Amino acid sequence: MARKKRVHNRKMFRKKPWVVIVALVCALGMVLSGIAMGLQGIFGPQGGLGGDFEDWDLSDWKNYADHLEETIEIEGEDPENLSSLAWAYRMISQEAVGEEGDKRQCYLEKALDTQKSIIEMEPEDTRHRTALVQSYLEAARVVGEEGDERQRYLEGALDTQQSIIEMEPEKATHHAALAETYLEAANLEGEENQGDYFENASDAYQEAVELDRENVAHYHGLARVLRQMADWKAGLEGEEHEQERGEYLEQALVTLEEARELEPENTENYSEMGNTYLELAGWKEDLVNLVDEEDAGEEEIREEKKKAAEEYREKALDMFKEPLEMEPDDPEHYIAMYDSLVRMERGEEAEEWLDDAEAIIEENLEDPDDVQEEARNRYYKAQIYMNYRQDVDMASEQLEKIEMEEITDQQLLQKIRQMLMNIHFMEQMQEQMQEPEDMKDMKDNGKKIKDPLDLDTKETENGKEEVIDIEDIDDEENDEISDNNGDSEE
Repeated sequence: MARKKRVHNRKMFRKKPWVVIVALVCALGMVLSGIAMGLQGIFGPQGGLGGDFEDWDLSDWKNYADHLEETIEIEGEDPENLSSLAWAYRMISQEAVGEEGDKRQCYLEKALDTQKSIIEMEPEDTRHRTALVQSYLEAARVVGEEGDERQRYLEGALDTQQSIIEMEPEKATHHAALAETYLEAANLEGEENQGDYFENASDAYQEAVELDRENVAHYHGLARVLRQMADWKAGLEGEEHEQERGEYLEQALVTLEEARELEPENTENYSEMGNTYLELAGWKEDLVNLVDEEDAGEEEIREEKKKAAEEYREKALDMFKEPLEMEPDDPEHYIAMYDSLVRMERGEEAEEWLDDAEAIIEENLEDPDDVQEEARNRYYKAQIYMNYRQDVDMASEQLEKIEMEEITDQQLLQKIRQMLMNIHFMEQMQEQMQEPEDMKDMKDNGKKIKDPLDLDTKETENGKEEVIDIEDIDDEENDEISDNNGDSEE
């Protein structure tokens, strides 16, 4: 179906294009990463690593994988060592962001083969299958636009998750994981298949809610799927799609109302409802542009929709303020207010909330209740530096002060690790964008450089190596051939 133009406030993204990169990385990285982090104690590095592996780089992980391969060759295949080896392969692929995709894919294929061997050894342990799902999805991300390969990996992830459900059909979390897998597939696939994936994700979360009606996380997941379906519909032409977009958002709001009834003190209910109200406001504003100028009472219809949009925005602010009353010392809620006001194009008012967030963080860090409280506030301080103050170095400095091994809050640990991955990714991207010193020297000396991949070295008369351009060699050889041909003709 044809895409239609959507009008949004893109000023911030035009000024800060790196924000888009961070958002995309987060969107890909966070999907199912909570499950993966939960499995780390089982499938992560074993034997003497402790928490030090957080600082490991590509060479460390390669050395560790080599060590495990040698151990397995001597001692034989053991599920624990194989699990650690599979994890090491995945970490090598993650660390090798700057390398070619086929190299990263090679290590992920090794991880897949290793995990399949573990499943053959312990077929009843669903945790091994969950780890296999993670590797399939990681591989699907790495191959990117290669449709057939990506489809193979996505089908592998979905089939494996379905096999887990067949083993334990009454476990709601397995259905929720299937929904997240469908969402990942929708994000990776093109628009043509997105609708089916979204529908399947919605069905899976509905099943999770039916199996465990007391778990608000499933309600939040279902509402998130419905909002993504609405966003997808917003990009399709036709009034029927706009109508369905509104219906999805209203269903999401009803779902979140049910979650609030279950846990009225859960602040996430209010932030999710606030975001949904903002999206409803955007929907109403888009409907204003669809009003036919020839319709009777056209101006009245427009004003009515504009008024409805403003009412939704006010309801959104009310929702974002609720957590502030429950937890006035939590900077997360102030940051949420800032984000919502920016989306409403109320920049000056938004800055006040961000200033308040920073002040509260500093106050909390003066005398934190415990290690968890200090870690949370340092994480939010890093988030402000990274996302709003454009200071990645300061964000990294805050994260380095966190005692990772002392954190028991798995959600917080997941967020910190994700931010560390984002910073690492951005640093690698920055390194790739910087011009290598040897290329600068060559330019200073008048050398012609066409492609960094064409660089080679040769030994000079004084024994030192000089960087040269392979194309220059080709040109010189061609000149010699031409000269020789000329001599023979003479």
